[in-house]
Amino acid sequence: MRIVGISALLARAQEYIGSDPAWANILGEERRGMLTLHQYSVPENAESWRGHYIPWARISPVEDSQSLFVLSYYRDNRKWQDLEVAGHLEECLQAVKDNVYGIFFSF
Repeated sequence: MRIVGISALLARAQEYIGSDPAWANILGEERRGMLTLHQYSVPENAESWRGHYIPWARISPVEDSQSLFVLSYYRDNRKWQDLEVAGHLEECLQAVKDNVYGIFFSF
């Protein structure tokens, strides 16, 4: 996973993911305590350099908590949809790794 910026949240996420090759084309950024993950997408029949990052998953703090988060995914209608996955940052990342509801890693 690639990251944009430096923060404790990004460091925790990157440490948890490690060098898992499934995350090679995922970009993580932190804004206002939220971790947003973007996947690299290449249009069909296009060269890889024509790709771009699109929103994919978001892990947001629950009620200003520093330790509890909720997992969301980016829907086709360009809105975030919360999933019934909440817990520590690592638990939310594990839900993404486990492809909860079959919406992650389906590319």
